Amino acid sequence: VPGFVFSAAYYLVASALLWPLVLINAKSETDESNSNETTENKFPVVGGIELGSYLFFGNAFQVLGLESVPADRAGFLVQ
Repeated sequence: VPGFVFSAAYYLVASALLWPLVLINAKSETDESNSNETTENKFPVVGGIELGSYLFFGNAFQVLGLESVPADRAGFLVQ
């Protein structure tokens, strides 16, 4: 399995497993508050997606770099 495909599958499984927790948390927050402000509830989700995408692309570029350099330079890339 190519490294990029494995990384994509890893992050896809992680996000699929955590998504129900996000929905449960959002539902409990809306049940507790009677206000109609939905922008406050969307902020953590959007921020989490942004930070998760940074982690994914960083990991993907590291995997691509490790596949394209010799083994003596790969230790430098990992650290």
